[in-house]
Amino acid sequence: MNIIWTTDLNSEAYQDSLAIRRQVFIDEQGVAEAIEIDKNEEDCYHVVGYENGTALATARLLAKTPTDVKLQRVAVLKDWRQQGYGRDIVFSALEKAREEKFSTVILGAQMKAIPFYQNLGFELDDSEPYKEAGILHRDMIYKLYQDQD
Repeated sequence: MNIIWTTDLNSEAYQDSLAIRRQVFIDEQGVAEAIEIDKNEEDCYHVVGYENGTALATARLLAKTPTDVKLQRVAVLKDWRQQGYGRDIVFSALEKAREEKFSTVILGAQMKAIPFYQNLGFELDDSEPYKEAGILHRDMIYKLYQDQD
């Protein structure tokens, strides 16, 4: 998979990211566009994965503190799921977080996606389940350096 990172909201990669997010979150899951495409877009690192020129997976990273970054909007187009593209995009995001000198990656996982993230090394935190965009989530954490408390 060819992976492209961008912070340019005028780039083709960002537009491809939005197209994937619209299909997965807005069309499939019924998330309102005003929630999905939010005020944080310009503050994020956006990633898109391509296979043979087709944009099929995306995610974004949003800095929360100087050490913590939030992994958000992880999505793979329906016809491309269960083929390792989600894993690849998450691993690329973890590497980007390391490069940008973050030490912890946090995310709000949809309940059905928790096993996926656990298989990639994320751990549930102590928070209770909560609804975001009408979908039940749990917070998860990934420590980029093993010696962290």
